[in-house]
Amino acid sequence: MPSGEVCGQTQRACRWRFTDSELEILRLVATGMTDDAVATRRGSSSHTVRHHMASAMRRAAACSRTELVAKCFAAGVLTSTWPPDISVTHCLCSLD
Repeated sequence: MPSGEVCGQTQRACRWRFTDSELEILRLVATGMTDDAVATRRGSSSHTVRHHMASAMRRAAACSRTELVAKCFAAGVLTSTWPPDISVTHCLCSLD
């Protein structure tokens, strides 16, 4: 990318160079979805989800998924919106 060209991601995401798949999975994990739920939603395997999460953790020098999500919120890579723009089918609210 030529100097001065904007990549469309936040500066921190651009520095960490998350892939589109990593960003998508981060957004879903940040809503509380499990690896299996993310995999089902994406039509992939939970192994693939874990692989992308591990890669994103290495890029951001995070020791855990929780730390990764926290760093991404702090850096503006993820933003907090409720309700999220995904269908949340794992909510425990309806179990009353």
